[in-house]
This record gives sequence, structure tokens and C-alpha cells, in this order.
Amino acid sequence: MASFENDSNPDNEWDDSWETIWNEFDWERYLSEEKSQVRKYQKFYNKLIRSQNRLDEVALFMGWETASASGEAIEAAEPALETLPDQP
Repeated sequence: MASFENDSNPDNEWDDSWETIWNEFDWERYLSEEKSQVRKYQKFYNKLIRSQNRLDEVALFMGWETASASGEAIEAAEPALETLPDQP
């Protein structure tokens, strides 16, 4: 006789999974936060158009790299941000 219970979840963790589902408000809030992050990224990306290390510098301004690696790149990127126009 085959045992079909072998693949089941013994702790029934799936029973509480409905509590983690987001409602419409949660999704709207998440998407608006993501939209602002994308705009922030685009702003830095467009300002650093002439930089050879463009992606690395944008990552620093977005806070995606550690502080130990960021010191030199931020100093190099600040003059580039000051000289470029504030337009996409």
C-alpha cells in the first residue's frame, strides 16, 4: 500500500500562509516606494553621464555599497555632480 502522506507538511506551516498576503494598500505603498527609488536612480545615472565609473558611483549614492569602498568614489563623483546640469 502506498503512503501518500510522505510529501505532506508535518507542521502544517501552509495553514498560516494566508496571513502574509498583502492587501491592495500594501501593494500600492510598495509600488510607490519602488517608483521613487527608480526616479532617484535615474537622476544620479543621468547626472553622471560623463563618468567612467558611472554605475559604481550611482550605487554609492543609492547606498548599495559599503562605507569602506565608498570614500574614494564619492569624492571622485562629487565634482561630476556639481558641474553637470540638473536635467535628465
